[in-house]
Amino acid sequence: MAAKGGQFDHTAQRLRDARAEGAERQRVVDQLRTAGAPVIDRPVSGDPATDLQRLTAPAEPS
Repeated sequence: MAAKGGQFDHTAQRLRDARAEGAERQRVVDQLRTAGAPVIDRPVSGDPATDLQRLTAPAEPS
């Protein structure tokens, strides 16, 4: 399909990039596990886990 639409090079590069990103992610996960850090999979819908960037400090009492 990509070859017919003239997007073959672009699609191939996206696949190479995705493969490289996956390999780098796995390298970091392996490094963290070796260091003894707990590593969890990405939470799915309804999972009580949340991304760290979404956590906020509780409001200060006035």
